[in-house]
Amino acid sequence: MLGLSILGDREACATLYPAAQAWVETSQILIVEYPIEGPRLTAGIAAHAAGLREQARDHFETAIRQARDLPIRIQQATAAFWYGRMLLDDPDPVERSRGRAMVETAVADFRTLEMVTYGRLAESLLGHGDGS
Repeated sequence: MLGLSILGDREACATLYPAAQAWVETSQILIVEYPIEGPRLTAGIAAHAAGLREQARDHFETAIRQARDLPIRIQQATAAFWYGRMLLDDPDPVERSRGRAMVETAVADFRTLEMVTYGRLAESLLGHGDGS
């Protein structure tokens, strides 16, 4: 899911939304071996790709809340990045500004957590070049 979205294959990513939603319904919160994503974050990415903005918003906000409450530091950063990425596409300038702030916060978190690839991806999204 993450790879499809990063590669820009929205159509393939969107087709996975029903499976992601089914995963959410299992009540699982994260994959312990790979705490970067969980069902809510995955469903948010797929919903965004499918153009289901309200569903995506709900999934992202739940992912952020769960990552904060548990706490899962890595997922806090990745959820903020993906939610911010969605908001950067919003027609409302206030939402775009909010999205930019979320991605900027994620960049700082990625640096702290030494998540180099995600940091570069976020910096590129913001137009910061190579991050140096």
